[in-house]
Amino acid sequence: IPEIVRKAFKLAELEKPGAVHIELPEDMAEDDVDTSVLPKTPLPRSVASEESMKQALALIQKSQKPFIIAGNGVIRQQASAALQAWAEALGVPVTHTFMAKGVLPPDHPLNMYTVGLQMKD
Repeated sequence: IPEIVRKAFKLAELEKPGAVHIELPEDMAEDDVDTSVLPKTPLPRSVASEESMKQALALIQKSQKPFIIAGNGVIRQQASAALQAWAEALGVPVTHTFMAKGVLPPDHPLNMYTVGLQMKD
């Protein structure tokens, strides 16, 4: 049971954060568990190097019709505002995967809505 609960908490914080449901057999629901409370560990945040960002910007600026496909990493890293500012500064349209819904307001002129399948995100 402790491992199931740990996994549930981890899952609740990954991908698109939210509620997690744990279902246990009725006869286990009242069992005592001998375990200690684990400290909360911060989720790792990935950070691109300045050089790689400069290279990406140069490639985008050279592109004839650049297009941003945003995934759930934008949500996980709480980077929706940064993505919107970046897209607006470059005038680049943005589409997003199902798990990244909400990275741009639905009525934003650069929002090209959702693409892909939920199962593959």
